[in-house]
Parts: sequence; structure tokens; C-alpha cells
Amino acid sequence: MTAAGRLVASCAAALTTLLLSAAVASAAPGGVFVTGHDPDFHAHLGGNAAGAQHIIQRAVAYTTHGHPSPSMLLVTSLTDGGHGHSDPRLGVKAAGFTFDVADYGSGMDGALDLRTVDFEDYDVVLVASDFGGWLSQLELDALNARGDDIRTFVNRGGGLVALSESGLQNQLTARNRFDFLPFLIVGVPSQPSPFGHTLEKAGVDMGLTTADIDGNQDHTYFTQYTGMEVVDRYSDGQVASVATQLYVTPGGATPVPPPGLNRPPVCTGVTVSPDEIAWTPGLGSVPVAVDGGSDPDGDPVTLRITDVVQDVAGARVPADWQAGATAEEALLRIRRPKQGEGRSYLVSFEAGDGNGGTCTGEAPIAVPPVARGNPR
Repeated sequence: MTAAGRLVASCAAALTTLLLSAAVASAAPGGVFVTGHDPDFHAHLGGNAAGAQHIIQRAVAYTTHGHPSPSMLLVTSLTDGGHGHSDPRLGVKAAGFTFDVADYGSGMDGALDLRTVDFEDYDVVLVASDFGGWLSQLELDALNARGDDIRTFVNRGGGLVALSESGLQNQLTARNRFDFLPFLIVGVPSQPSPFGHTLEKAGVDMGLTTADIDGNQDHTYFTQYTGMEVVDRYSDGQVASVATQLYVTPGGATPVPPPGLNRPPVCTGVTVSPDEIAWTPGLGSVPVAVDGGSDPDGDPVTLRITDVVQDVAGARVPADWQAGATAEEALLRIRRPKQGEGRSYLVSFEAGDGNGGTCTGEAPIAVPPVARGNPR
């Protein structure tokens, strides 16, 4: 290898290391924050709007690992919940976020269908409260039916923020609350004091303060939350909020990735270089290499050349080639094209993500026609 070639290889290796580090980070799960607070109401109405806004802000930052401008899907009904309820869009806007809205599939203007929306188009899904927000049983049923999709979304890096579900006031929900996280067991306190809340270490680490969590009425507590951390408690000691940045399964939060999480790499975009080689006398073997590909989970993609053939009038004829210095390289001997005609080679390759996922493809190399009179 020439000095220039060694320099290119060294730079490529360094770049691969950087990309590998980034891929490992992006392949981690997102976060889940579940609370008995209803900051979607109090961020717009109530005695401590600033605190409620900060709860939403810190919950989104925690579940998206600090994404500076996360794309958000807000899950809520667009039907007014009645007295004691407020449009959750107003509270989330007051917290400084823009978002798309999904409901049960009403077809109303401005609402996506929760039954079919692709969660992975977003960085975070925020589920409104049923009191004082507008989440209804119809949205809750649709969410619960897609519990596997929600958990997969989180396990592939998405954030989930779920606000209070109690059925209080106008009884917008009646059953199966938080069943998209079925390991949560929920109780409904009569009227916990809005003051005297305490923060646990997880809440402090999230950036919350007691000034954020005091001063607004709350509606839900949790008695079981397998694998999740307690964020804050009511004055009576009941658990007000829980959170995790681990993987989530039907049995709880766990550091162990669930099976079937990996998705294969995508071979679209893999190219061969050079993709055109002009034949000249004494050309000899030409080094070629494949590059590119992507992985939906952020896994590092490795490539290897598996075969090279000539495309002769649609027929695949074995080419004269041998493996190169690395798996993604090959040495190809270009045969002289016939007078006035060109040749085409097809480089077959396989991409792997290191977790058992693979894809395959082909990339063409063109050999232009030899000009008339070109000596052999």
C-alpha cells in the first residue's frame, strides 16, 4: 500500500471508530416518565403553571436523552372533556413544544389516527392526562392495543411521557389505565395534598425541584413499578412519578435487551468505487471497494464483497477477481472490451450489523467501449 493509501486507510479507521461510538449510543433505549401529576392542565391553568411547565420540559429531556428540539406526538382526544378539564394542547404549548396530535381515529382536522400512526417518526410520545386533560377511553384502548409498538419504540430509542390516568372528575377513562406499560399498578388517591411533595434522587438528577412538583392538585399514585425509579412522592409517602432509561418489557424495566429488537441493515445506498473503469493496455488488476449502507437501529454496518460477475447480454459470466486487503475490497481484472462495445461488471456484497441482521445487493461497474484503433 502506498503512503497515501495508508493515510486514507488510517483516516477511514478513525472515522469508523467514531461512527461505531455514535452508533452504540443511538442504539440505547429511550426513556419512560410516568406521573400522577397532570401538568398538561396546570401548565395552562392552576396555581403553579411554571412548575407544571418545567415538569413537562424535564420529562421530555429525560426521555429523549436531552434532544435539543425533539419531534413530539401528543396523544389526546380533541373532544372537550367538560368542566374541570382543559385542552392539553394549551399546556404542552405553554411548556414550549410543537407537536402533532393523534386521537383514536376520529378523522377530525389536525388529528392523526393513533391506530396506525408510526411512532418512530417521532422522538417522543406524550400521552395526555384524563383529568384535567382530555385523554379518553377511546385513545387509551388504542394505545393499549399497540402496547408492543410503544415498548418497541422506547427500546429503539424513543421517549414516552405518560401523564395522570385516574378516571376522576368526568370519568374520561374507566379501565385498563397504563396497560401499554402493564407492569404498573395504579391507585387513585382521594385528594392528596398539593403541598409537601418530596423528590427522590432520580427526580433531582432529572433537574426537577420541589418548587416544580408542589402547588398543583394531583390524581394518581403507583404501588408497583418493576425496575423503574421513584422520581417524587406525595406528602403521605405515596409514589407520584416513576421513570426509567432501561428497556421496557411486559414484566417491567430491565437492562437486558428484549429478543427480536434488532432490525437488519439497509443496503440501499451502497456504492462501489470506482464505478467506471476505462480499459487500457497493461491495465492489470484494479482495486475496487464497496461503501455505504445504513442501519435503522444505528448499529455499525460492515460490508463484504461476496462475488463479481460480468453482465454479458444479460447473462452472468464469472469475472476474474480475488479478495482484497479487507472484506469490502476486491482486485478485479478488467478484460478488454470488444471493439466499439463496453463491458459491465456486477459486484455482489453483503452488509451486516453485528447482531445477526444482514442484507445483500449488487453494485455495477461500467467499462466504456474501446475507441477504434486502440492497440491491444
